[in-house]
Amino acid sequence: QARRKDKEGHALYRGRLKKQTPPWAEKDLIKQFYFNCPKGFHVDHIIPLKGININGLHVISNLQYLKAQENIVKSNMFEDSQL
Repeated sequence: QARRKDKEGHALYRGRLKKQTPPWAEKDLIKQFYFNCPKGFHVDHIIPLKGININGLHVISNLQYLKAQENIVKSNMFEDSQL
């Protein structure tokens, strides 16, 4: 049952990625960015795809590497001062 929930959550995330990826996104660069992610890090959306007050895009300029623990703590938080 836990595995099923995990699969459902991943499917929702993939759907959100697709929805938030504009036609002009440089998909090859995005794939390369994920491929080059250092061990112990996560690929993070600077402006979350599904934030509380703002939704970001799945584009190369909205990606960064964060240590895994930092990304888990950050969750989908974003402060306007980061703009």
